[in-house]
Amino acid sequence: MKKKWFKTAASLAAALVLAATAMLPAAAAEQEIPELGLTVELPDGMILLTQDLNSMTQAASVGVTDVAERLQFYQENNVYLEAFAPDHSYSVIFSKKENEATYDLYDLAQAGEEAAQSIMDEMAASFDEGGITDYTLEVYEAGGRPYVYMFYTMEENGVQQYELSYTTVVNGYSLAMNSYGEGEPTQAQRDAVREIVDSAQMEATEKPESSPYSSVIAVLIMFVPLVLIFGIVLVPVLYNQHHQKALKKVRAAMSERLDVYHKAQQEKERKAEEAGVPLEQPPVLFKNRTEISDAAIRDFCHFHCIWKRIYGLAAILLLGLGCIVLSVVLGTDFLSRILLLALGVVCVVYPLYLPYKMTRNTQFAYRKIPNRTAIYLFRPEDFRVSGIQSTSTYPYFQITRAYESKGYFYLYFGDEHAYYVKKSEFNQGTPEEFRELLKQQLGKNYKRRFIL
Repeated sequence: MKKKWFKTAASLAAALVLAATAMLPAAAAEQEIPELGLTVELPDGMILLTQDLNSMTQAASVGVTDVAERLQFYQENNVYLEAFAPDHSYSVIFSKKENEATYDLYDLAQAGEEAAQSIMDEMAASFDEGGITDYTLEVYEAGGRPYVYMFYTMEENGVQQYELSYTTVVNGYSLAMNSYGEGEPTQAQRDAVREIVDSAQMEATEKPESSPYSSVIAVLIMFVPLVLIFGIVLVPVLYNQHHQKALKKVRAAMSERLDVYHKAQQEKERKAEEAGVPLEQPPVLFKNRTEISDAAIRDFCHFHCIWKRIYGLAAILLLGLGCIVLSVVLGTDFLSRILLLALGVVCVVYPLYLPYKMTRNTQFAYRKIPNRTAIYLFRPEDFRVSGIQSTSTYPYFQITRAYESKGYFYLYFGDEHAYYVKKSEFNQGTPEEFRELLKQQLGKNYKRRFIL
């Protein structure tokens, strides 16, 4: 139950719980804790438990039956001393916590009244959110140092519980002295806790120029370029491995379907030959003649490099711009900033250079072809291509992807190669009817991109 009360108080105090740590004698009027620069006077006869296992020899005398659990509680909550009254009616817990917020405040005595009021406002808001209405928050001065005094009561499972606490911030960490229990604290208990607070003496130090938290952040920032570079290199590699595995499965399935298709065609030819009649050809639904001009190649290369993969391209460009911005605003070393800048420039420039490079290479390759006119005959189950190449027949399932732009249909065979079908060059059928055929044959592998 104590563990629960302590954690509740810690969260309500907005991470300002602290404590004194050291190996302390079993009972003494004055206790010095060099590690915290703190000295307190405790009433004679108090029984002290700390994170030191040797102190736990007295645990049974104050009702602590599970030593391991109590030690874990101390360690998890940064409790370094719990002082029990001689009659075991109450205890006072000394705990410590340090984080970036306490380091920024550093010393409540130097921060002024506004800092203490801000702490109390945050604690009051936490009480209100938790449904706790019976509480007191005020500033208490002791030894020239302000403490935030907190007292609240709440009912849980039909039992009234309370906690009183004095909290301050010194040397970049918060220090709290808490007492809690069931019912109401006695006046003697209130007086004893306040006397301990009044006796507290601590050695305040000057705030260092550099924060240990800023150093940690600086180290993390220093690794940003390396993480980005590693990610940009690794992600494409992993994607390519995954894509190649998926492509291998697709090719295997395609090979099986082509085998079935070719056997079916051979069977038709055999039957026609046995019957002594010419093989009946399926009806032609669409005819198209597309000139593979330099302009058509340029349109395709821009579509392929930009609009076909627009979302991935946008992500790369944003990543590149982000790297350029980070190279300017991050306070990292010169080499890291140069790496970020170079990475950003590559991410921005290279994707925009690809269409030019692909256009130049493709146009050069097509200039070696004497006939650059593709003649298409589209039939119900397959289509024929001639003119630009030797006559070949392809079933529609060989088309891995089909895209429609403003002026063309692009029928992809794999990731890079595609047949261009110009919309304005249909001399049988219409582009609208051809679109419906592609939808019927390809399903989700047909996509429209009316950017170009």
